[in-house]
Amino acid sequence: MAPSHSRKMTRESRETIDDADRAPSILRMVGGSTIAPVSSQVVVQLPRDARRIIFRGASGSGKSTMARRVAASIGVPFVELDSIYHQAGWTPLPDGRFRARVLEFADMPGWAVCGNYRAVADILVDRADALVVFDLSKRVVMGRVVRRTLQRAALRKELWNGNRERWRSIVSRDPETSIILWAWTTHGRKHDEMLRLIAAPPSDDLRLVHIASLADERLFYAGLCRPTVSS
Repeated sequence: MAPSHSRKMTRESRETIDDADRAPSILRMVGGSTIAPVSSQVVVQLPRDARRIIFRGASGSGKSTMARRVAASIGVPFVELDSIYHQAGWTPLPDGRFRARVLEFADMPGWAVCGNYRAVADILVDRADALVVFDLSKRVVMGRVVRRTLQRAALRKELWNGNRERWRSIVSRDPETSIILWAWTTHGRKHDEMLRLIAAPPSDDLRLVHIASLADERLFYAGLCRPTVSS
């Protein structure tokens, strides 16, 4: 039986856009080189006119939860790419079919899409008007991913297409199988990817929202709850 998180089959497809990290208000180091901040283009609150929004970030960072909230707040569909890619038995959808499924909704007037997949990154980036980058600390991310994973396993909650978390996968010492170990071992790499994304956005027209702390997250959510003032 396939592991509940078959990373060995999905690693290449799961990696996406060129990501990046940390608060844009100070200088950051990547590979020994200083990258200048891009604070003029990176904000904490979602632009009020954003309707096609990508949510990126490490496993357990909270991007799916916030994407659902945004979708409900602005009245657009929520799409979790994991639910398309992971078919029954955690079988990965071939890239061609994956792209076709994403193209089915990509030209809709609005959506909030959550996920890190290189195979469909170009489709989404070409059409999105905002990208929300979740880059929370390892302590916060691990607390969330552990609570989420244990709750899912205990409640036998169906995730997508009949797939559920399994206890033997959770306690595995293989990060390719255990989502908790996967989150622990890949957090640093995802942090560096997020930093590169913030430093070099994939599109001049794509507005970036950077959530680098719990305070940022609260501010972002507060912005969703603030009513639009009519002139």
